[in-house]
Amino acid sequence: MATSARPSTPEELIQRLSELVPHFATEWAEDRADEEWTLTFHRVMRTFTYVFGKARVSLSDAQLKGVANLVNDCVAFDDDIENAVSTCFLEHLHQVNSLKSLWPYLSPKARRECHA
Repeated sequence: MATSARPSTPEELIQRLSELVPHFATEWAEDRADEEWTLTFHRVMRTFTYVFGKARVSLSDAQLKGVANLVNDCVAFDDDIENAVSTCFLEHLHQVNSLKSLWPYLSPKARRECHA
C-alpha cells in the first residue's frame, strides 16, 4: 500500500493512485492514448475522479482510507497539487456519488473543499 507522503510530480501521483485503485492504471493508459496533452496534477485528478466514481463500491475500507490519506496529504498545503485535488476531485465527489464513501476518512481541510 502507498505511503502517506505527498507526491511531488504528476507521475508520482499516478503511481500512488494506481497502487490504491488498480483500475486507475488501465483507465489512465486508455485516456492517455486518446490525445496529446500536457501531464499535470489537474489532468491526473480529473481522470481519477471518473475512475473513483465507478470503482468506489468495490473498494475496501483500506483502499478508501488510503485514498483519503493521500488526499488529506495533498490538500495540506496551498499549491498546485492541492488545487488539483480540491477542484478536480473533492468538489466533484458528490457528482460521482462518492462523497458518502470517503467522508469519514477525510481531514477537516479536505471536507471543506467538498460540495454537497
